Amino acid sequence: MVMFMEKYLAFSYWFAPLPGSVNLPFWRIIFALAGACVVFGVVSLFMARRFRSDGVRRRPWRKFTGWGLTTGIVTFIIGFFRFQNAYLLSMRFFIIAWGVCMLIWLALIVRFRFVRTPRRLAERDAQAAFAKYLPHKSK
Repeated sequence: MVMFMEKYLAFSYWFAPLPGSVNLPFWRIIFALAGACVVFGVVSLFMARRFRSDGVRRRPWRKFTGWGLTTGIVTFIIGFFRFQNAYLLSMRFFIIAWGVCMLIWLALIVRFRFVRTPRRLAERDAQAAFAKYLPHKSK
């Protein structure tokens, strides 16, 4: 077990400019996830269009659209570099760094959707409830 983990702890494993052969089962899973992200981005685009008149409900879907399309396309580009053994651009570090950035970005969007959006909806409803008692200019 120690011998197996030893290569993952080596600096040269993660930052090798030409990392060698490609692990096909791993990349099939990654490409499937990237395709799912692109599909999720397109579905989110249609959901954002559904809430065209409601900016508070539309904004999280626009964020999901940006995340899904960007994640999928950049993952396909990183995979292309890896399959082509592009010098420096196929380093294993880029795969891990992109994965971490992608998950952090998704966590921030989910937090926005489940924390800030309900708060904004409640503020908007309270504002509307208060505004109905204010005098309005008649025509």
